Amino acid sequence: MSDSVIFTVYFLLFELIAFFPGLNQKLGLCIVLFNLCILLTCRKKQDVVLLSSFILGSEILTLINILLYASFSRGSRISVRRPSNISYLIALAIVSVSLALAIIQKTVWNFVFGTAMWCLIILLLMVSRERITPERMSALLKKFLWLEFAVIATIFAKLRDVTYYDSYYGTVFNSHTFANWLILTLAAFICNEKVLNNSSWFSVIKHNCLHVAITLIMVYLASAKVVTACAVLGLLVYVCCSKLRKNRLLYFILGAYCAAFFLFAIIYTEPIQNLISELSSYLELYLYNPEYNGKFEYIRGTFFDSLKGVRLVTGYGLGQYGSRFANAFAYDAMLRTDNTVNNFISSMFNAASVPEYVRYISYYSEEFVGEIAWRSAVLSYPFNSFVALIAEIGLIGVFFFAYAVNKEFGKSGCQYIVFYFLLVCVFDSFLDNMQCVGPLIVYMGNIVNINCNNHIERKVLDKKYDP
Repeated sequence: MSDSVIFTVYFLLFELIAFFPGLNQKLGLCIVLFNLCILLTCRKKQDVVLLSSFILGSEILTLINILLYASFSRGSRISVRRPSNISYLIALAIVSVSLALAIIQKTVWNFVFGTAMWCLIILLLMVSRERITPERMSALLKKFLWLEFAVIATIFAKLRDVTYYDSYYGTVFNSHTFANWLILTLAAFICNEKVLNNSSWFSVIKHNCLHVAITLIMVYLASAKVVTACAVLGLLVYVCCSKLRKNRLLYFILGAYCAAFFLFAIIYTEPIQNLISELSSYLELYLYNPEYNGKFEYIRGTFFDSLKGVRLVTGYGLGQYGSRFANAFAYDAMLRTDNTVNNFISSMFNAASVPEYVRYISYYSEEFVGEIAWRSAVLSYPFNSFVALIAEIGLIGVFFFAYAVNKEFGKSGCQYIVFYFLLVCVFDSFLDNMQCVGPLIVYMGNIVNINCNNHIERKVLDKKYDP
């Protein structure tokens, strides 16, 4: 089965989804079954299955597709790099403390589901380490970009209006998740082209201006303003951090938390509040108005009220405070989003959440959602992965997370992807959403492997021709 046949089937199924959005789940399941056929019959095309996981219409389909790939992909080897003993001990300590806290707080199932999500992220990292050549990766990413562009063109033909921003969500059915996929895919594509042609960033963008253009058009139509702003800010951070030769990601993550603590320590003081009020009524609205400042009050309250004493060091435990499963189990305190995972949890398990978190998530109510059309949801709802990380695993966990990210991706040729993603996690819950974090892991895992293999090849050649 050739790539042409595979992408023709994808095109037909995704076009049907664009015309009949109500059949999204059923047609998405057809795509997953088609991917299973590829895994069982076409060994050389298995990489297409992995990359297609992140443009399916729901996260549950994404998870099923990834698990099928991990189970049935033939000839692929799950790569496990042996971590140091200290890494083992720290990871074991985080999990053990989380379990102990879960038992004390009577929120064990929160811990089980929260830990399972991190295990899935690690599994995806391991299965994505199998090398995909730069040529193959670039070819596939181009085809997926054109596939999404065809779907966006179909949506535009139906609507005939570019102002229906929330409707331009591609095959992902969420404009922010779609924009995130576009930015990560474009960055990975440019990085692979740079490795392939051994040329400068400017030269790569110039020679691929058409792919850059269609991606930017789709990002614009998605109208994910916060995601787009983080993409631009990520470029500035990348340029500024390029002067650091080592440990850029480590310094950036730790520096971001220090900056956040300092910023929220001063932003509610009277002089700063008066200054912001004079400069921008928009910022004043989302920072200080109780009807709009749910997110910023959540950040401030978590930093300075919830994280006190030993909680600042240990956090509240995995799955307990701010993560998506903490939200899923708090269905008695906040409005429950109607999806497969939330419906399963609410029907099978009792509601469970820590009191310190309930005071903030109760802001996400039916009344709030009813008024969401008249405000910025991302700037007002009390969720983001940046706060959830330190609230759940504490300072020790954040240090370990920063060390692990730097060790895994610190030597890659496209650290911009990580900078961007960490910035967008300040505003939204992307870190434990497989549709959002999945492309980052797969793309970066492949880029790291390319760099490692190129480094090994250079060492072999140097040794071979060394007089």
